[in-house]
Amino acid sequence: MINRKVLTVILISVLSAGITTVIARIAYSSGKINPLSYSMNVLLLTLFFFALFTVLRKEPLRNFSKPIWIHLCVLGILGTTIGMGIYYIGLNYTTAINTSFIMRLQVPVTALFAFLFLGDRLTKKQIWSTVFMFIGAYLIMFGFNIIQPNFGDLIMLASAVVFGLTNVYYKKTLAKKVPVFTVLLYRSVFGVSVLVLLIVAVLREQTLQALFTIPHLVILQAFLYAIYIFGFYYGIKEIGPGPTTIFYLIVPLITVILAFIVLGESLVLTQGLGAALVLIGSYFMIKNK
Repeated sequence: MINRKVLTVILISVLSAGITTVIARIAYSSGKINPLSYSMNVLLLTLFFFALFTVLRKEPLRNFSKPIWIHLCVLGILGTTIGMGIYYIGLNYTTAINTSFIMRLQVPVTALFAFLFLGDRLTKKQIWSTVFMFIGAYLIMFGFNIIQPNFGDLIMLASAVVFGLTNVYYKKTLAKKVPVFTVLLYRSVFGVSVLVLLIVAVLREQTLQALFTIPHLVILQAFLYAIYIFGFYYGIKEIGPGPTTIFYLIVPLITVILAFIVLGESLVLTQGLGAALVLIGSYFMIKNK
């Protein structure tokens, strides 16, 4: 079975990911902010939290070899600038619910890249666990309806592919050489700095609108997002990118439950069936890892 400490960190990360989705819904429903400004402000504050955690944990900030600096830069540009950049573009052409599901496709994409570049393999039980959780996630979000693909979905799929490649790139190049918070700090420094310049050119005076309008939601989401990303990268470091990403199929279940409790959204029978499949898959994934 999976190490208890690793499992605990990953599950806290999964919970944080689910909460951030609900916080974003609250922020967007307020009608007071530009969604792009909100996302950008969250990323900027996440960079602050990564820097704070890195300093508090006394993780190294310099004296890395040239190849390490190159890998940190590539990780930032690939995962944040390109991945998040494509993601933001896709948001303009598709629905939030389609986005949520398509981003779950990181699981098979990551597993494929892990197989090609790391030689990782999933056991039959892990594969079946993934199938159960995928079907469950689909039922939670769509019920028995057929997803209606559009141009934006293809853009989102490209984003999922970039993120999947980023996950494997981190494991192959930096996971055993640099502490996690240090990696996340420089990934944000190299990635967010370029992204900020692009978004400032688009938003201009609205760049910091969200931070000034709803600072409590921006700060809370940034803090939880930092926890989510740390747990995600910690899991990749400890058990590999393929098995780690599978756990994040639980996120839609957490989001639906929290949306029911916090936002008063209704639950339907198909969501209950989907939740059961996600829980069954999660059980076997944890038991057999």
